[in-house]
Amino acid sequence: MEAIQAGKQAARSIQRFLGGDRLEEKARIPIPREQIEPLQVPDEERAKLVRPSMSEENPEKRIQNFRMVELGLNADQCRNESKRCLRCDLGE
Repeated sequence: MEAIQAGKQAARSIQRFLGGDRLEEKARIPIPREQIEPLQVPDEERAKLVRPSMSEENPEKRIQNFRMVELGLNADQCRNESKRCLRCDLGE
């Protein structure tokens, strides 16, 4: 989140500099965004939520081509990862 904010601030500073404006920026009032409530996950399911490991192409195959090395997640892994993501209070 901080990296995104810093990037936006840098972009505004560059725009002001190139436009010949003063570099000092007035304090910005944050615009409220919609709050998404954490997903309610039962305790027994919560205990199973861990970050899935990414499957990778076999090293013998990947030295022969330029295809993606990381093969992605399957549908079940994606669903579980989205549950974990929507419960960011769970940590790793």
